[in-house]
Amino acid sequence: RRCGWAVVMLNGQGVPARAMYGGLPGPVQTVGRAERHAAWQAIRAAPKVETIVTDLKGLAMEAESWNKQMAKASGKHATIWRSIFWEVEEQGREPPAFRWTPAHLTMKEAMARGVRVTDWLGNQWADHFAKLRTAVFRSSRAW
Repeated sequence: RRCGWAVVMLNGQGVPARAMYGGLPGPVQTVGRAERHAAWQAIRAAPKVETIVTDLKGLAMEAESWNKQMAKASGKHATIWRSIFWEVEEQGREPPAFRWTPAHLTMKEAMARGVRVTDWLGNQWADHFAKLRTAVFRSSRAW
């Protein structure tokens, strides 16, 4: 099983202005790793990004602490956190804020729970692109 990741920047109408997506590199294929990889790609691609919205609560909590211990060899996702910390330092900037949004909600459910419309839309688009990448990967393997 291969995991996909996606980063989406919305315009004022909630439509993707920019999107990037791909298959998660490496042999370890987990949703948590894919979400962290997407955060790293967002920071690399948009050095001025101020807020990253994620549907992985663990990522939002880790990023909120911005603890360099996560990059140590004993850290569960150390290689990705090393890359994230390096990228932020290389850009000479403050780390972006991270905000959690719940996943897999209908729009009606999201609005009832007070989820920001842009967070919900961004999450829907990111899921779409991440699944598109994994579908392309699966179909290309059949050839």
